[in-house]
Formats: sequence, C-alpha cells, structure tokens
Amino acid sequence: MKIMTLSSLVIDLHNDWTKSIPYALIDHNPGHPHKTAYDKTKIFARQSGFVSIVDTDKLTNTLSYNLLLNDIPALTFELCEPYLINERNVKYGLDSITSILSHLGMMVPEKERFSYPAPTAYKAGRLLRYFDKPYSSKSGIIRFIAKPGGEVNHLPRL
Repeated sequence: MKIMTLSSLVIDLHNDWTKSIPYALIDHNPGHPHKTAYDKTKIFARQSGFVSIVDTDKLTNTLSYNLLLNDIPALTFELCEPYLINERNVKYGLDSITSILSHLGMMVPEKERFSYPAPTAYKAGRLLRYFDKPYSSKSGIIRFIAKPGGEVNHLPRL
C-alpha cells in the first residue's frame, strides 16, 4: 500500500537482456485515464540518459504496467546480461538514477548530466519502438546483416 501512496516513480532494475546496450524500457500506453502517469514516465525515461524504448508487446502482467494502471509512473532499466556483474553498466545505472533524482530536486545536479554513450541518432530523446521478434513489413525471408549492439547506418536493399 505504501507504493500506492508515496511513489513519484518506480524503477524496475533488470539484468536479463542479451548482447545489447543498457536502455530505459517504457511499457505500452495504458490508455487515456492514465495519461499523466504515462507522460511522466516518458519524461523520466528521457531524463535517465539511456536510450528510451517503448515496448510494442501488449504485456499486462508486468510490474511497471500495473503501476501505470494505478497512476504511478514506472519504467524498467535493462542494465546487463544475466549471471554477470558488468561494473561499467552498474555505474551507468547509478549515474542514470542520480540524473533522475537531480531532475526531481532530490539531489544537487551533477556538472554534466549523464548521457549513455550511444550513437548520436539515439540521444535525441526519441522514443524508439521495441520488437523482440523479427519484423518485416512484407512477408518473406528476413536476413540479419547487423550484429547485436552494432550501429546500422544504411543497408542495401535486398
């Protein structure tokens, strides 16, 4: 019950992604009645300094989605691989949380706001869509040319 009455934001820390960069994951939109909490969540995701991803799966059994349904801003940080302590990503996570706490006025702001060292195209505050399955706008065979974590500028048409 205390979460329901005292929380300005809940961050769910995860370490279960594979071969990716750390990112802030926002659940799919819970609908107009929860617009304020969802809008605040997007602001916090951008303040985190991580690449911000909006989940396209309509999962309803996640902690963060259910908090949004109760008008509590909530997001997930995907920080590292399972069964591994990645000290660099732990530091990124702490810097990110410091950035959010500074935004909330709970800490003195750092001289330079944290920003994950991602390619410039991802730092512009855009919310990117997340797909965990192959996606193609047309039916057919999907060929993967890029490797996880790599930057893709232009790919030749198949």
